[in-house]
Amino acid sequence: MYRITLGEGYTLKNGEKTDKIAKENKEEITKAVEKFFLEKYKTEVIVHNRVGANDGASVYVESLREPHFYT
Repeated sequence: MYRITLGEGYTLKNGEKTDKIAKENKEEITKAVEKFFLEKYKTEVIVHNRVGANDGASVYVESLREPHFYT
C-alpha cells in the first residue's frame, strides 16, 4: 500500500498509484470540479491541487468570492 503525505500527518492510501492518473487528467478534473461548484453552489473556485487517493483523486480548491473558503 502506498501513501502520499499531504502536510503534517495527512496521507492518502494508494496515492502514488492514482496520483499519476490525476496528473494525466489534470484538465478534465479541473473542469469537472469547477463545473460542480458552479452548478451545485453557484460559486466560482480555483483548483490549486489534485492528488491521487484510494479509488480517485482529492482536489483542493479556493473560492473566488465571498464567502471565502478553502476545501
